[in-house]
Amino acid sequence: MDNLTVSAGELFISYLRQMDNVIFVGTSTTGALTISDEAENNRLPESKFHIYFGIGLNIRSDLSQFESVGFAPDLWVPPGESLDRVIKFIEQYKLKP
Repeated sequence: MDNLTVSAGELFISYLRQMDNVIFVGTSTTGALTISDEAENNRLPESKFHIYFGIGLNIRSDLSQFESVGFAPDLWVPPGESLDRVIKFIEQYKLKP
């Protein structure tokens, strides 16, 4: 995960965070999950401008700040090194693939 992980990716991470034996590697996500599920094809009656707006609301159970903060990883690793570090982690602790 990294700062290019937004919206749907963060929603997926939020589901994975509820599971056992999941480790997140990388850097913090963007933090763009609070408003989701864009409503499309809405046109203002007079100007005829198309507008898009969120119709879903995602908040943390503890009501802590999420926007522009995102999810923090368990292991902080520069994005370009993540795959190599995960492979080394698996080998070091002899984890099953």
